[in-house]
Amino acid sequence: VNIEGISEEGMVMDFSDIKKIALSEVLHKLDHSFMIHDQDQEMIDFFNFSKGHKPIITSFIPTAENVAKYIFKLVDKKISDKYDTGLQLYSIKLWETPTSYAKFIRDDLI
Repeated sequence: VNIEGISEEGMVMDFSDIKKIALSEVLHKLDHSFMIHDQDQEMIDFFNFSKGHKPIITSFIPTAENVAKYIFKLVDKKISDKYDTGLQLYSIKLWETPTSYAKFIRDDLI
């Protein structure tokens, strides 16, 4: 039976929708960019006078842990519970190297 708005296959979200969100909210916004804390005036001045860079001014110190939280919030806003399954983003894992990562879990949103 095919009922509009219900996935008869048990799918909670189509991978093509996940890819669109990842591209628009993460890759296109953050790829080849440089995050700068809004209190780091020396770096802000540098980027104001240099060309060809993509600075992102943040209200937080851009540690891997804080960037993982930032990405979580960007992506979480775009997740749609299309099939009314209670879908929510649970976590984000941000890899710094092949062996090091920071993970942000929804439960950390306090």
